[in-house]
Amino acid sequence: MRNLILLFALLFFGCTKSDVEPNYKISGEWVLMDAELYIKKWDENGVINPMYRFDWLNDTINQACLNLYGSDILLDNIFKDSTTYKFDDVIKKLTLNGVKTYQYKPFTTYYTTLSVFPTEDGSARIYTVDDISENYLRLTESGREQALYFNGEYDNHTYYSKLTFKKKGTTASYDLKPGLETAIYSGLVPNTLPYSNELTNEKWVIYEYRLEGSSFFYNTFSDTLTFISSTKYKSSMAGIQTENYVLANYGSYYRLKLGHTGLSAGLDSQEIPLASLSNGEIKRIGFLQLIPNGGLIYLSMKKIQ
Repeated sequence: MRNLILLFALLFFGCTKSDVEPNYKISGEWVLMDAELYIKKWDENGVINPMYRFDWLNDTINQACLNLYGSDILLDNIFKDSTTYKFDDVIKKLTLNGVKTYQYKPFTTYYTTLSVFPTEDGSARIYTVDDISENYLRLTESGREQALYFNGEYDNHTYYSKLTFKKKGTTASYDLKPGLETAIYSGLVPNTLPYSNELTNEKWVIYEYRLEGSSFFYNTFSDTLTFISSTKYKSSMAGIQTENYVLANYGSYYRLKLGHTGLSAGLDSQEIPLASLSNGEIKRIGFLQLIPNGGLIYLSMKKIQ
């Protein structure tokens, strides 16, 4: 639900923000030269957490994924001095890296906020022009809210990225204004998630569940999850589409994040004992329902292949 609210807020504010005509147009081909991550923990219980700014790229790190959980979506994966965006305002088309094409829809008269679609999973990416000159462009991508392990701790975070481009072929000096956000600069983005591929090529079935606050009796259930790679799976009850998942090994326990299942449109586990995977059974572990209502659901699943 929080993800849906965030997307609504992006769309709403994107449509209503002051849309002043810039001196330059977004049309043309742009080459990525830099990218920054802005991230903060959720403000809770009266505590206002600071915003931190990290570099995605540097002289030796030339690629990054803008989704801290990892993503197969091409727009989320960036390469310094290689990723290119070519905007065509006449036919409303964005060409990525000279090959992949998307439609885009301006939310504002002067193209200062754009929806780019469809991505590989049928969703969209929202971009706002943070600053633009004749030869340089800075875009802010739509924000994300995720419970994730970042910089040594697991917590709820809000984050977004800024992408800086130069006009292809330009030799002009950089002339964009600094961003207005107050953020603590913290160097290069740290290693964010200890990924594991231990579920790859396995099948597990969710066979029982109960909702938090309900009786202590578990409901029988049957949803087979086929893990086809280290990031993709299919649910027998969620349709034919391929879903994203993340299995992270924290040394003394696992966490598992699932997309659509027959129980929910998004699940994020509590700590899973290491022996669960080797024994082939995850027994009555709590999962936070990311959609629809944020409540806990306790479920059991076992390996069948």
